[in-house]
Amino acid sequence: MSFIITEFYYRVKKAGFKLAYNPELIIYHRRRADLKGFLKQFFKYGYVRLKKERINKAPLLEKPVIFIPSIFLIYLVLLPILLQQFGNIILYPLYLYAALVLLFGTWQMIKNLAIIEYPMMLLIYPLVHLSYGLGMIWCFVKE
Repeated sequence: MSFIITEFYYRVKKAGFKLAYNPELIIYHRRRADLKGFLKQFFKYGYVRLKKERINKAPLLEKPVIFIPSIFLIYLVLLPILLQQFGNIILYPLYLYAALVLLFGTWQMIKNLAIIEYPMMLLIYPLVHLSYGLGMIWCFVKE
């Protein structure tokens, strides 16, 4: 279903129409029962995103930011080899990512007064990004 909605939004914008926001509109988002289902949801988001871009024949480099999770996943897989080749300097992207996770996790904790949930947030951010990136890579390989 998410593919259909995403595709609809793309076609509406491409046709020159504007999408309006209605704060009184209620949209139900089904919550996943467990972490596995939650990560599967983001895997599918990554998969569908690349599929949508291909169907619409959109230039893939038009929005390169969508590839960051996939590139980061490839970076993590290749990290042992990269460490041997480049030394510790290759760890800087990992340090930057960890700092961003801490920054945004802390911001969400403060914003939502979620002190107890804070450690889980620090785990969820990377898992979401990596599952999204894996979904995109899987779509690239499969199709």
